[in-house]
Amino acid sequence: GIGKLFSTSGRIGRLEYFLTIAGIWIVLIVVWGMLVVVDSAAASVLLGIPTWLLAVIISVCAGIKRLHDWDQSGWLYLLFLVPIASFILLLLLLFKGPSPGLNRFGYEESGSVMG
Repeated sequence: GIGKLFSTSGRIGRLEYFLTIAGIWIVLIVVWGMLVVVDSAAASVLLGIPTWLLAVIISVCAGIKRLHDWDQSGWLYLLFLVPIASFILLLLLLFKGPSPGLNRFGYEESGSVMG
């Protein structure tokens, strides 16, 4: 369910991570478009800021679960605060395969096309 988006436990594969991040970007673009049309400071505060905060929370949770897929600590996600390292980490999150089978965060997700 929707609660899974806000959870940092378990692991997710590359495809689920990509779809989560793509979904976040689609929502942000739609909300940004609505805010441009409305052109209201109040709308920006009431809609833009909460949407952005939810997007950050969901993307951090997804990134942590993706790190868990490699049997790595979620603390490694702090590398996103370092400019060059953040780009490298993003590429790894999108393309690096999982640690096979069971790790300390659970079983590898089965049925995923990309792992």
